Amino acid sequence: GSDTGGSIRIPASLCGIVGLKPTFGTVGRSGVLPGNWTLDTLGPLVGSSDDARLVLAALVGSDPGDPLAVGPARAARLRRELSRPSTGDPGAIRLGIVDEPLFEIHDPTIASTYASALDRLGRGGVELVRLRLPDAAWVASTLVAIDLPDAAAIHTFRLRDRADDFE
Repeated sequence: GSDTGGSIRIPASLCGIVGLKPTFGTVGRSGVLPGNWTLDTLGPLVGSSDDARLVLAALVGSDPGDPLAVGPARAARLRRELSRPSTGDPGAIRLGIVDEPLFEIHDPTIASTYASALDRLGRGGVELVRLRLPDAAWVASTLVAIDLPDAAAIHTFRLRDRADDFE
């Protein structure tokens, strides 16, 4: 899938699957219709985190058609790291937990399930690190400030030549 502002992560979370937006440039984008030069990222939508690791290992690579993609040496290193089986040791995992204001759960049932999952992860050895993002209020306006001009620049000629296709 492709993700500019959540198009991998949001559907995955709503469908009970794993969606991963890798670090920008990890997966080359040549051949993909761009939506945004500076935010578009390609990544897997799969059934499990282990599947995400394996699919990402297959996707990562240098891309001569995408000058912002990782270079050959870094791509090879990433493929090797991702191809190694996971240790299965939850103590090796540190998980950032973003609290309000960016991440708020309003449904009591979901909040309870979320709290229970965090408790089980913590008891299982995962290090839970509480995070506060004081500038989170700027996320939406920053996304719009970057996304709209990029998208307009990319698609101006399409809008001009094929406006009826965008209805």
